[in-house]
Amino acid sequence: MLLGTVKLRRSLRRERRLNANSFLSEDQELLDALEMWPGDKKGVGNIASTFRGPIFKRNYVNDPNYGLPYVSAADIDRSDYFGSRLISRSQGAVLDQLRLSADMIIVTCSGMNLGWSMLSRRDLAGVIGSHDLIRVIADDSEDRGYLGAFLGSRLGWYSVRQSISGGSVKHIEPPDVDRLQIPWPSKSVRKTISDAYLQAAELRAQSTSLIHQATEQVFRSAGIEDLDEGDWFGNGRELGFTGHVRKRTLRAWNLSEKARMVATKINAAGASQLCSLVKPGTLRKGPGFKRIPVDEGFGVHLIGQRQLFRFRPRPKHIARRGVPESAFCLPGTTLIAARGTFGEAETYGRAQYVSELTSSWLFSNDILRVVPRVENLSGWLYAFLRSRSAFRLIRSVATGSKQQHLHPEGLAEILVPTIDGSEKIKIEEGSQPNTIIKLKGKGLPHQNSRGRGDQYVRLVVNIPKQLNKHQKNLLE
Repeated sequence: MLLGTVKLRRSLRRERRLNANSFLSEDQELLDALEMWPGDKKGVGNIASTFRGPIFKRNYVNDPNYGLPYVSAADIDRSDYFGSRLISRSQGAVLDQLRLSADMIIVTCSGMNLGWSMLSRRDLAGVIGSHDLIRVIADDSEDRGYLGAFLGSRLGWYSVRQSISGGSVKHIEPPDVDRLQIPWPSKSVRKTISDAYLQAAELRAQSTSLIHQATEQVFRSAGIEDLDEGDWFGNGRELGFTGHVRKRTLRAWNLSEKARMVATKINAAGASQLCSLVKPGTLRKGPGFKRIPVDEGFGVHLIGQRQLFRFRPRPKHIARRGVPESAFCLPGTTLIAARGTFGEAETYGRAQYVSELTSSWLFSNDILRVVPRVENLSGWLYAFLRSRSAFRLIRSVATGSKQQHLHPEGLAEILVPTIDGSEKIKIEEGSQPNTIIKLKGKGLPHQNSRGRGDQYVRLVVNIPKQLNKHQKNLLE
């Protein structure tokens, strides 16, 4: 519990707000320092226009042919938009008022994520944004990066949250953002900050694009395509089907015919079980440990499942003492949210990558670790495990009631497409489509012995319907 006294003049500056959190928060000193800024300050409303989109009925669809990508306030800071929902195109002209554009800065104005801000990067242009997102467009495009950097900073976040109103569901409005006073240094300083922030946004857009390309390459190398969400949901609900019961489970969810079809397609292309691609004993959750809160700078970052998928996570800070080394993860590890519910927008079953930067963070014991058996498999495993196909296979091995967990045996048996580098193959005359060629010793390492397995290549022959003159000469 926080206790303290507040001077009347501070209350008057906050329009006589009586909610104690706005005065006694841990970052109050930051806000006081902002008020004492000796240089120029400007109100957001004087340098930018702010507005929200119209309220509308959200009709979700599963087929990409009938929907457009949609992001809500909960999605806005996710590091991977792969799980974005689709909003029906039938909404018509109202969707045009909700489209995000590259010149916008977005501020969440409702719910648990209230006050989060980010730049609408080029990879989000055209995406439909929730009406719970305040759009901020700088009057001078040269100030867009500076304004975005401030609103996205810790100081900006707390400044926005000073205007919170509401009971169980907190809320702010565009006029609340307009009233914010931000430091206004010289043009050269603003330009330096703006350029750095815009460069970071561009690098993030490039990163997102490359990760998507990596996933596409995994499936292209195996000669198959990733699962299409429209096909998955288009097959309807699974009712009245029969399945092969196994000793480990009698749950119908684990006998999903749709998941079996996905696994069969991957297996036909050449695959290995996940357990054979990871270090023995590492396909499991992290250890439990005491969580002793400390001030920032005196402990380690603790990342839970929700923060795991945030581009800028806001971690808890706990004491390093008593935390086992096994709770940390090496770079190249793939993390899977291993506890949660089946909501399509939920993180349960989704994958995240541990980089050099994030390897110093501590991850909760609700997060499963996938440590590759050999280093050069780390990117391949992550690129597959973040795919739509892997997401459905992972969720198909769920166990539990309301809160789902991952069945360890089922998870170990998930099939992963495998391939290793490039190899020249001699194709004999008369080879027919779907011919299988064995590449001895070109598979993945054996789990409990030395050496490598074999790789199998299936020939896919595409016959063109029309030939140009040069192609005809080659055939003749």
